[in-house]
Amino acid sequence: RQPITAFVPYTGSDITRMTVKQLRACDLVGKVYLLTTGEARADIKGCTFLKVDSLLGSKSLRLLSDRSNSAYTLLIIHDTLIEFGQFALERFLSVAESTGSGIVYSDYFDIKDGKRTTHPVIDYQPGSIRDDFNFGSVLLFNSGALKKVVQKQRKAESKYAGLYDTRLALSRK
Repeated sequence: RQPITAFVPYTGSDITRMTVKQLRACDLVGKVYLLTTGEARADIKGCTFLKVDSLLGSKSLRLLSDRSNSAYTLLIIHDTLIEFGQFALERFLSVAESTGSGIVYSDYFDIKDGKRTTHPVIDYQPGSIRDDFNFGSVLLFNSGALKKVVQKQRKAESKYAGLYDTRLALSRK
């Protein structure tokens, strides 16, 4: 059984196909879901579409939690070109397992006009409540911790701050 269920934003661009291709090539990834706020326009082999009101809303996080049937849940939060480096998902998984963290994220690179720019992210500190905290585009959740947190937030109805609420709740665990 593969330890990761992946959720990828879908807007109809070819970027999504490239990201999905990388995920499908990794033995760690089982099911891949495409999150769309519109209508599914193209069939991407091996993926299931999920319609959401908002990518980062409370309802969406509940849906991810309900649909993830693996030890870890991978969420890509931006519909942008993602190039996973060699063994990137293996490293994410290794860090998640060795630290017991509820959420894992990493430094990343932007590529604009053929130029690569580094974006180091800051370590998460207890009490970090900023809503603009930069996690990058790829987040790996411990599915068990995610399910517990989301279950406690069942009545939350935030259209845009679901991820923020979930992150804060995970930091308290």
